[in-house]
Amino acid sequence: MASNVIKINYYPSPTFEAFHHDDTEVRGVLGPVGAGKSVGMVMECFTCSLEQAAFRGVRRVRGAIVRNTYNELKSTTIKTWVDWIPEAIGVVKMTSPPTCNVFIPDIGDGTALDMEVIFLALDREEDQKKLRSLELTWVWVNEAQFIAEENIRVAQQRTGRFPKIERDENNEVIPGSGCTWSGLFLDFNAVDMEHFLYKAFVLEKRKGYKLFVQPPALIEVQDPDFPEDKDKKVWVGNSKAENVENLPKGHEYYLSKLSGMKRSQILVDFCAKWGISQVGQPVYAETFDDDVHAPEEEPKYEHTLPIYIGIDFGLHPAIVFAQMSRFGQLCIIGEIAPNEPSGVSLEEFLSDYYRPYVLEHFIGAVNIVGWGDPAGRGRNANDKVTPYMLLKKAGINCRPAPTNAFIPRKEAVESFLMKRNGFVLARKCVKLRKGFLGSYGYKKLNGIPKTEPEKTPESHPHDALQYLCSGIKGEANKAVAGGHKGNGTGW
Repeated sequence: MASNVIKINYYPSPTFEAFHHDDTEVRGVLGPVGAGKSVGMVMECFTCSLEQAAFRGVRRVRGAIVRNTYNELKSTTIKTWVDWIPEAIGVVKMTSPPTCNVFIPDIGDGTALDMEVIFLALDREEDQKKLRSLELTWVWVNEAQFIAEENIRVAQQRTGRFPKIERDENNEVIPGSGCTWSGLFLDFNAVDMEHFLYKAFVLEKRKGYKLFVQPPALIEVQDPDFPEDKDKKVWVGNSKAENVENLPKGHEYYLSKLSGMKRSQILVDFCAKWGISQVGQPVYAETFDDDVHAPEEEPKYEHTLPIYIGIDFGLHPAIVFAQMSRFGQLCIIGEIAPNEPSGVSLEEFLSDYYRPYVLEHFIGAVNIVGWGDPAGRGRNANDKVTPYMLLKKAGINCRPAPTNAFIPRKEAVESFLMKRNGFVLARKCVKLRKGFLGSYGYKKLNGIPKTEPEKTPESHPHDALQYLCSGIKGEANKAVAGGHKGNGTGW
């Protein structure tokens, strides 16, 4: 009997130790490249199949392993499976699609495991159709950042369907039959904060979803050769990084690849940080602290307090929503910044975006006031209508901000950022947060930073935020000059 024993020497990392002991239906692992995510997922597919209840002495399981292209499925995903699942219990057959039938006559308790695994590459239309028709126990989506949201939704719908419930001659369910455990597993590297994976696991925290995050492979520390220069940083290996012992040259595997990489890409690939596209020097590099100003505990809409808005006009209009807490903290609770490359008119923006957003997020709001771009006072050459006329027609009480000059607008925002407990940003305001983190920045011209930020999708809501903050500050200054407490902004 001893000669028939098959050993798999797998030692889970701390992240996968927690992952393997969790039974949430949809579980994701986010981590750096090379952190052992695929191996951990192979073992999850195998070990969770052992937990399927036996029916008539057999634990029957059918799973699907999904990748974005056939070449990657064959060269990486299937290769990892073969490296860890011995041929003695299951041989991969390169059919169309590839399959593997794992059979263990006795897993140690007198029951057998009969597991069918189907490998699918979703760049093939026939495999997408195949996925829609499969009856599965579980699905593992490898490198999920490259798979369309619709295909992941379909994958989840196909789980929990095998094995089927069996009935006796009286059409009664036979006890012990059917699928007793199912799940969807996803591994991925960090993605942009507007990617659906970020929305599902972080912003929406969908019911039945749980994310496990591996430690960064590298961390940034003060350059020991320049202790007096706080801006001088270097990358070093993180002692808590996972799977480093299995990489060629350990941490040097990552450090040797840094040459030519942008910091934003290093953060995504090697540090498992949600992605942004950094544009030169971030505008708020010295004053915005993501942990302080965008905490996980987000500010909530308080229906008893007024809502303040800032609005940027033009081809890509944007609106930012805020409230002033009773303690004088500016709480940014919403943003509208459509992803329309060709732009939208202000009329379309107000009817198709603003009104539905307010009805959904700010039920019962009756007091909405705000500030916008002073240039909006100019009349349209064709119909002599100004943006402020359109806002008034839509029932929006909005006035021009005190200035359109960039420096005082920026300083108005920073006055809240630098005030103790003066500013908090809801993480659902993705474009604002991305802008703060670096995609709203100064682009260099001939090696010299420009004096105004580069135009990006994030610059429009940031312009709106600046009009909002300079408007609030302007009202505060008027209140001080007039010797009264102002208009309820908390100043």
